[in-house]
Amino acid sequence: MGALSELKIGKIAQTLLCEILESGKVGDDELAQMCTKDYSKETFGLDFPLLILVNEERNSVRYYSKPLNIKGKKYYMCSQWFEVHANNDRPFLLKWLDGKL
Repeated sequence: MGALSELKIGKIAQTLLCEILESGKVGDDELAQMCTKDYSKETFGLDFPLLILVNEERNSVRYYSKPLNIKGKKYYMCSQWFEVHANNDRPFLLKWLDGKL
């Protein structure tokens, strides 16, 4: 994961995280949890659900516009990734990715 230190957190989310999600490697239970605010905060440090179904109302400022195709359903992924002193989501994302790569 050394090469990841060169990438901004949003780029890591849009590449590696999206790749893992779209590969179907995430179980149905965890996928459902990723659609909740509490799990997303605890696991990724996000203030919004990591994923929302495409047919749900989407705040375009908070979610990427390109939907992900995960297990036959379309989801928008949260775009609110930060790595500043007061709100650093990088360790959360890297820890999650470490368990999946």
